[in-house]
Amino acid sequence: MVKILHQAIGPNCLVPGLPYDSDTSTFIESKILDDVPTRNEMYDLLKKSREDTMTIAWTKHVLQGFKIYVPSTFKMTTYNMPASLTENLFNTATDWIPENTRMLLQIQAEIETKFATLDAAVINRRKTPGNLGTITNKAHTANRIYNIGRIYNHLKERETPLLFGLTRDIATWDAALLEIKLLAIEFTKEVPTGPREYNHSTTQAELTDKIISRDYPYVDWLENKLKDNLVRILLYGSAARTNDPSLFGDFDNWVVVDDISAAYEVLTRTAPAVRILGDGTRKVIEGCFDPDPKDKNLKPVGIHVLLNDHDYEERHIRALHDSEEFRMHTKPLRGEFVFPKVALDELTNRGLCQSHIKLKTGSGGASWAYNSPEKILGKEPLFAFFAKIPRFALQHGLTAMEGPGFRDKQELDRRLAEKGIFIPKYKADADYIRRSLIDSTVASFIVQKEIIEHGIEPSFDFLSHHSKLLETDLNWAELDVLA
Repeated sequence: MVKILHQAIGPNCLVPGLPYDSDTSTFIESKILDDVPTRNEMYDLLKKSREDTMTIAWTKHVLQGFKIYVPSTFKMTTYNMPASLTENLFNTATDWIPENTRMLLQIQAEIETKFATLDAAVINRRKTPGNLGTITNKAHTANRIYNIGRIYNHLKERETPLLFGLTRDIATWDAALLEIKLLAIEFTKEVPTGPREYNHSTTQAELTDKIISRDYPYVDWLENKLKDNLVRILLYGSAARTNDPSLFGDFDNWVVVDDISAAYEVLTRTAPAVRILGDGTRKVIEGCFDPDPKDKNLKPVGIHVLLNDHDYEERHIRALHDSEEFRMHTKPLRGEFVFPKVALDELTNRGLCQSHIKLKTGSGGASWAYNSPEKILGKEPLFAFFAKIPRFALQHGLTAMEGPGFRDKQELDRRLAEKGIFIPKYKADADYIRRSLIDSTVASFIVQKEIIEHGIEPSFDFLSHHSKLLETDLNWAELDVLA
């Protein structure tokens, strides 16, 4: 039976002026456990929460990883922890301040991961009152990243709070999402990248126009929508490695444009997908907001809009969880893409950092799923995000433990199955959602424990630079509240 080593409760520090949901928690409670809990133990930990409190359970192994890769969360969670316990569990003094490069890696990873779904919120979500929380969450995260970035002099000073003109009025939402997107691009271009310079390789479209129109008809659709604003398209994920529709669920793409605002104007709420007909013909249809997961002949088209700016693209690619996977296992459908050949130490540490950030989000998602599973009904992509976190953690854990190598999801799922871990498929059942996402969190803890016990040798040399802390009093509990 797991033991609670430390627990603490504090106010949920919200950004004044943002339109949070009425049921947003007033308090955040963290519980640090001595080992991986069972599903029933997680249920017991979460059901003891007060109605106005979000409870998040972490294992000591998770916190040991957070100290390395998500230090602001480590500082928040150990805030006011007895000095003897902090020293015993983490070999750390209570007044420890994370060094500059450690925080820079976290900031870069959070910009990449937290804003990666902005385009989906614009293109694939209905404009309904229930989606306000998603937009407010993005605005909250932008404020948190900015505050941490300013303390370490990684971001330029701005007037705060960052509100983006967002209100409960549904008419403000599109403009707010665009503002957040443009700010995320500014953040990417402002944070230091480190002193290293890499060689590059170029990959370009090799398929004929006829094949592209036949197998990837959304390319013609994008050309018709974006016209001269469209610069390049890169297909990534499973669909880039096979044309067999039984082996992939969607088409994920980088879509590079000259003007983000103009792209958003024509793509907003188009929700495109490819319908595979009985004779194998593929055609694009719009308005697929809630695709049926059982419909294997409907493949949603994921669009990640990137700015046509060499410096921005270079920074974006280096911040990926595995830029080598994108360099070697993607398929340009229009134009050419230039990839830096990033060194192994940078690849490994960026992957582990993003894995820990997803683990942090997943633990909060477990609390959310326990208390409000009905809010995930009809949101298969959101369910899949949480459900796949153990696979993502294992992918980057194996790179650190066994060395680099491309491991597809079939290989990763086989390795998870050896540990008794299985990635659940979405079902429109609230009890099933609660159970599945609690299980996924426990599975992530199991993978994390294995990684920590194997031993991690972090290196941040690739980010060495000379930014300095601003003269300020740091209140980590306010800086890193879970959105």
